[in-house]
Amino acid sequence: MVAAQVVGTNDRLLSDERVDGEALAGLFRRVHDRELFGQQVTHIDLDPADRTLTFHVASEAGPAPFDAVVEQQRAALAAGQSPGTWRVRTQDQVRHRVVAMVPVPALGWTALTPAAGEAVATGDAPATTDAPVTAEAGEAGPVLGNGLVRISVRTDGALRLEARDGTVLDGVGRLVDGGDCGDSYNYGPPPGDLLVEEPVAVAVRLVESGPVRGLLEIDRRYPWPARLESDGTRSAALEPVLVRTRVELHQGEPFARLHLAWENRSSDHRLRLHVPLGRPSTTSDAEGQFAVVQRGMRPEAGPAGEYPIATYPASGFVDAGGAAVLLTRTSEFELLEGAELAVTVLRAIGLLSRNVHPYRDEPAGPQLETPTAQCLGPAEVSCAVLPHDGSWHDADLVAAAERYRHPLVHRPGTRSGNGPGAGREVLPDPVEGLSVRGRGVVMTSLRRRGDWLELRLVSETPTATTALVGAAGSPVAMARSCDLLGRGAQNPTDLPVQDGVLRLPMRPWQMLTVQLRLGSSTATG
Repeated sequence: MVAAQVVGTNDRLLSDERVDGEALAGLFRRVHDRELFGQQVTHIDLDPADRTLTFHVASEAGPAPFDAVVEQQRAALAAGQSPGTWRVRTQDQVRHRVVAMVPVPALGWTALTPAAGEAVATGDAPATTDAPVTAEAGEAGPVLGNGLVRISVRTDGALRLEARDGTVLDGVGRLVDGGDCGDSYNYGPPPGDLLVEEPVAVAVRLVESGPVRGLLEIDRRYPWPARLESDGTRSAALEPVLVRTRVELHQGEPFARLHLAWENRSSDHRLRLHVPLGRPSTTSDAEGQFAVVQRGMRPEAGPAGEYPIATYPASGFVDAGGAAVLLTRTSEFELLEGAELAVTVLRAIGLLSRNVHPYRDEPAGPQLETPTAQCLGPAEVSCAVLPHDGSWHDADLVAAAERYRHPLVHRPGTRSGNGPGAGREVLPDPVEGLSVRGRGVVMTSLRRRGDWLELRLVSETPTATTALVGAAGSPVAMARSCDLLGRGAQNPTDLPVQDGVLRLPMRPWQMLTVQLRLGSSTATG
């Protein structure tokens, strides 16, 4: 058994209509064999006294016989006995949507079968749940916790995150909207910029309270200027915007997941999400191309003719002063006054290049209109925030970013046995795939090259480490080294393998490519 939590129940009533009794029998033309509304008819309820007909459907028909022609004749007879208007409904079986703590091996798979059992109310953890998510009442709204991090909501809709190690981030998720008179190449501050930082209304709702997942919804309303005027100032005309933030806390995770969604109705502006630091810092660390780059507060010079600014790119994460932001896509960030990270979540601009730019001496290209770059319409962005003590390396942010941005791949299946669904597709037994372990070690590529598997590893760590490749379910039989293009792999035994595990000592920031042959198990996920 695994810890599970019900997070939703289906709407059982699929249709509800009123028809004349003379048309009642004709409704059975909707039933093809037993299929109706994509489900299987299990049985019908026919009540001439109340003049009601109910089709009961489910994902599987079950053992009870059903003959649409016979039921159609029954309905015609009943309609003749009780003329008038009939109520016809289609009712689905009860379905629950659950989240569960499912252990899955690296690059492998596992199978679960739902089973009837005692229901567990939301917030009540079964005995098998370790450090469950809980919810309690706070001063400004619900508070979520899981023993690793505690999340509370401030009156302005921003969050206060408290880690088990004592690190506190107070004001996570504060939004700052400002004008942007730049272009697709560079941000440009408008003259006399107007920043909108405080929401005019905040509403908080507890959606899920654990034990596997806690979920808050925070609605914040802002009046954002609609556009830039011809003189570059932000317009007096305002667009009301509702930003909905879903805050998730999962069992066993030391970070808060944030998902922001809104309707962008304004042009020529930049929206940034602010994360306060746990302690002052004059440096930031951001994962980039196969490395973690440290930068200071001083702006770095760009190409000739560009005004240097301290805004930099980040791929997997950015970290400063005990505040780590885990990312799903490449973003830009700025460390503000050594006290706050500002991560850009939206730039709305209307020109490919601007001839007169506040941060450039000359155009970067032709001044062509790019109306779709205003990003008008639905917008959304996701990230996670992890408070921690020590450095990014001490907090193992490389592994945290990997866990966050690579969600579990899942699909529905059927079970074997003599029950419903027997004889159809059978789920595979759990299989352990190729395992890659090692602090700071990241797998960036795995592909087949003939009879070999080609694996590329990167050591994203400032200290030496060791990569361990292979596991009990997928032991390595032979290994050989090669270059980044797969060349030079001639000797099939030039890398020693012991007990099915390939040990690869790696220098800081080293890239390695190896080719493998697995032993008894050839599963690679």
